[in-house]
Amino acid sequence: MKRPNRIRTNDPVAEESSVIEEEPVIELKKQEPAVSPIDSLFSSEFFSKENVSKGLPFIFFLAMLGMLYIANHHYAEKSVRNSEKIKKELKELYWEHLNTSSDLMTQSKQTEVAKLTEVFGLKESVVPPTKIEVNE
Repeated sequence: MKRPNRIRTNDPVAEESSVIEEEPVIELKKQEPAVSPIDSLFSSEFFSKENVSKGLPFIFFLAMLGMLYIANHHYAEKSVRNSEKIKKELKELYWEHLNTSSDLMTQSKQTEVAKLTEVFGLKESVVPPTKIEVNE
């Protein structure tokens, strides 16, 4: 608290009456040294039997999730490999189909059939076919 400005007097009674009130002194509490997270991790309190036994179900849960994740990844990779193998086989079969149908189209032409039948002594007819009608 500030004291008001006054003119000084040599009156001892006035000096005694204007006693300055002092502000209360706030005592600071001693703070404990800060414990770093690494120190608390390696302290014996963190790895006590109670804390470890409380955390085991969560650790098992995380382990199971990890195993499921790995198994799912392997299954997905296997499916992708199988799919790629089937696509490759399908492409080969498609090209084989095109090749076979092309060969069949070539072999079924009239001139090609005539060439193949000459081996057996058959010749192409030069007379056009005639329609035979039967009266009943």
